[in-house]
Amino acid sequence: MNEVEAGFYHGHDVTTKNVTQAASAIRQKYALKKDVKLIFTFGANGIYFDAHDESFFIPAHTVNVVDTTGAGDCFCGAFVSYLAMHNAHDMKAAIEFGNAAAALSVGCKGAASSMPHHHETAALLMEAQPRPIINGAGS
Repeated sequence: MNEVEAGFYHGHDVTTKNVTQAASAIRQKYALKKDVKLIFTFGANGIYFDAHDESFFIPAHTVNVVDTTGAGDCFCGAFVSYLAMHNAHDMKAAIEFGNAAAALSVGCKGAASSMPHHHETAALLMEAQPRPIINGAGS
């Protein structure tokens, strides 16, 4: 969910500074089962993943932004396609893949026309400077 959607479910604004508490509150408010995983997207401010047994924050790629239309859809599509191709085992890698695809998508105008190909996303991940994945709370 993006930060606007997260705010709706939480009842308060959700930022990278309070996302850990918001995730906990959303889990309680909606009585989510332990196997439910939450993903919060914050655009240029990164992505937070929350599961019963792990949580982490992945920073966004630094890119020149032309148009953010479709970036969330791009993230979701790339994330799910990664899970499908890799038997849903590595959430961090799937989120990194979706994150990279979304970063590429904002560099072009339009929605469908800006969706990167798998090989373009994989290339960005190979070329990208290592970025810290922060276990637990976001930055």
